[in-house]
Amino acid sequence: MGKVMIQIKALNFLVFSTFAILLPYLPLLLAERGFSIAQIGLLLMVGPFFAIFLQPIVGFISDKWHAVKRILLLLWCLTGISAVGLFYISSKLFSVIFVVSLFMFFLSAIPLVDTLTVKIAENFKSTYSTIRLWGSIGFCMVAVFLGAYFELIGGLDALIKIYFPIWLAAIIILFNLNEFTGKDNSRFNWRDLVQLIGNKRIFIFLIFLLFLAVPHRMNDALFSIYFKEMGANDSMISWAWAIIGLSEIIGFYMSAKLLKLFHPLKLIIAASLFYIIRWVCYVYTTEPYIILVLQLFQAITYSLFWASAVNYMVLVVPKQFRTTSQSLLAMIFLGVSGILGGSIGGAVQQNYGGNYMYVFAALSVFIALVGFFALRKQVDSAVITSKEEIKKKYAG
Repeated sequence: MGKVMIQIKALNFLVFSTFAILLPYLPLLLAERGFSIAQIGLLLMVGPFFAIFLQPIVGFISDKWHAVKRILLLLWCLTGISAVGLFYISSKLFSVIFVVSLFMFFLSAIPLVDTLTVKIAENFKSTYSTIRLWGSIGFCMVAVFLGAYFELIGGLDALIKIYFPIWLAAIIILFNLNEFTGKDNSRFNWRDLVQLIGNKRIFIFLIFLLFLAVPHRMNDALFSIYFKEMGANDSMISWAWAIIGLSEIIGFYMSAKLLKLFHPLKLIIAASLFYIIRWVCYVYTTEPYIILVLQLFQAITYSLFWASAVNYMVLVVPKQFRTTSQSLLAMIFLGVSGILGGSIGGAVQQNYGGNYMYVFAALSVFIALVGFFALRKQVDSAVITSKEEIKKKYAG
């Protein structure tokens, strides 16, 4: 039991630490190779576009044949090949090809990591958040290292030297990971799958999730460029992402506690409100050092939201479709929102400036907040109705 928990924590640590390499520096690498801001936004959109089609297929196959680990291993190998090609081949054509393939395979692997995390957490009486926070620890440590030694190790050209050992270590962990998750009597049923896809409650939730996710993914894709235009140097950019990682550690730890006390939808509503405050603060901030402080909002926005969203899907989806449901969640948050965030954010930032990008972000999340609040009211009404029906039944 101890070995499996160590392995899944290590896997989260390694997989999400690669975000600290890709998110801050990939836009800068593309800019150095001659791509405009709008082109970078478009490029960072194409990979998630193809991931939209791959993610549900991956989830479906994993559920149908109980092959989460094997498919994750394949996707992680393809991710590494794409990363090596991107970092070593600098022509524009190959940059486009490898950026697309990197994001397509990487974003399709994430929901499988989440599925393994949820399964193992349940079987060993732990929680998703307490395991997932190790991913944020990995992100934070790599971001801090790059913040301190980025120029010393050779800048953008040396990123592959950091990426490859992390990728290889994750491969070794996956090969040795015991995927035992206890006895599972749930069976794959085509009729249930159709009902899952057509579930009105899940569909509405994912629609409003999109309004929240687009600004978040827009910020992921374009923050480094926006921050640099504000006057930040490469070291400050690294520290900004390091603060993000540190905040996520605190946020996931806190989320594990809060999810024992509150329904996930209530926490999603709270996270949406904090997102609005965060983006409004970005609109009116002109000093890079204040932006560094505002990065602390990640704890009560992304960490709180994502942990709650994963738990919400676990609550409302049958167990045999857990991987499919997490793939749907990732498809919206990482795929569709990545497309819209990259394209809309790139166009707005290039034509109107970064401030207006965050005005759009605040307005979009406000729509999500209203939607989640209405969905929560609907759930409360259903619970009250159910209780009244039970009382009538036993009163009669």
